[in-house]
Amino acid sequence: MPADQDEELDGDFLHHFYQGGEMLRAGQLSQAREHLEVATDLRPENSKCQNLLGLVYYKLGLFGQSIEIYRDLITRFPEEETLRINLATVLIRAERLDEAEEELSLAVKLKPNHEKAHRTLAVVLMRTGQLEKARQHLNLAGVEDHEQFFKEIMTQEQGLAEDDGMDAELTSPPPAAAAVKPRAEQIAPKPAAVPVAAVEKPTEPAPDPEPKLTARAIFRIEGEELGAQVQGRLFARLEGLVWAEGELQYSPAKKRFGGEETQYDFGDAESVVTVTEGDGGLFFAAPLAPNGYHIHSQKEGSGFYVEDRIFAFAGSDSWENGRLQGNEDADLPIFHVSGAAQLVLLAAGKLALRPVDAGKKFLVDAQHLLGWWGELAPRLILAEPPLPHRLFLEFSGQGSVLYHM
Repeated sequence: MPADQDEELDGDFLHHFYQGGEMLRAGQLSQAREHLEVATDLRPENSKCQNLLGLVYYKLGLFGQSIEIYRDLITRFPEEETLRINLATVLIRAERLDEAEEELSLAVKLKPNHEKAHRTLAVVLMRTGQLEKARQHLNLAGVEDHEQFFKEIMTQEQGLAEDDGMDAELTSPPPAAAAVKPRAEQIAPKPAAVPVAAVEKPTEPAPDPEPKLTARAIFRIEGEELGAQVQGRLFARLEGLVWAEGELQYSPAKKRFGGEETQYDFGDAESVVTVTEGDGGLFFAAPLAPNGYHIHSQKEGSGFYVEDRIFAFAGSDSWENGRLQGNEDADLPIFHVSGAAQLVLLAAGKLALRPVDAGKKFLVDAQHLLGWWGELAPRLILAEPPLPHRLFLEFSGQGSVLYHM
């Protein structure tokens, strides 16, 4: 689906969008519906959000509402065949087979080699008694055993196999979306968390949150310097680069939103994140004081990190950019990564990990914050006396906050 390129990557919209995606992945459909309906109200023009909401309505059996969403999307993106397949899938469940056949016929005209479109159209044709036409589309879908296909379809409650379902473009919330009320997103006024990753609730602060390196580690710290082994693709800010070896190619990285690249650079002109691809190695001098390099391993789920603290990362290609917005036009750029990944963070002093329990708010100075994960809803505030007059993040929910001393 075409990306909504020119959207500002901030606002409560992002939080609810990713929270909804995460809830959908977790099978929590009612919560996914609530978040995605809020996100749609905030950004009714966002096609990716509508697509997900249409999928949630479909899974909830609200076929009329799902059909309405997909018809609207098709009006906006008439050349997008996946939307027509999604709409046809809902129409099949709603027993509106003639309309489903029409949408699928248009889909295969738009993309003649689309196997799912041909396979789903064969389902509709079989159910309406058009067996010869159904066989033609099975051939185009690469299905050799027609009889077995028909037998399997007949055993499906509504005549549609599970793997012939709808396409949803999840991003992040993707493997796990995170818990930013505005997720790599923004902060929402009332807390609503996302299972960012199945993070076990610790009973006390971890004494040493900096992970030990393994033989498979991509990054290594040597004294105050940083080494990086490039195996395929690595993202890093190249200031401080001392030497590089091997067959490597470099290109500037663009921020991402909704699984698509945007027009915005990832980083400022003097510290842009660069994609390094190939097989080789990089070595960096010590960063400017007071910062040092810190290697942080994310094993699974989703994590949110302060974008300016990200020096390098590798291992996951599922990531997004966004920002938290607070009062008095304050904001904080955020980086969200899903799945197993290794990151190099820039921070002064030692890293510390603080568990946040449900029902207890946690306030942390934005200058010390590195990231967070779990079912947390952040709120960015510009504190007033007697607190120091600077930015703080207030977390509610349950999860863990990473900061530096």
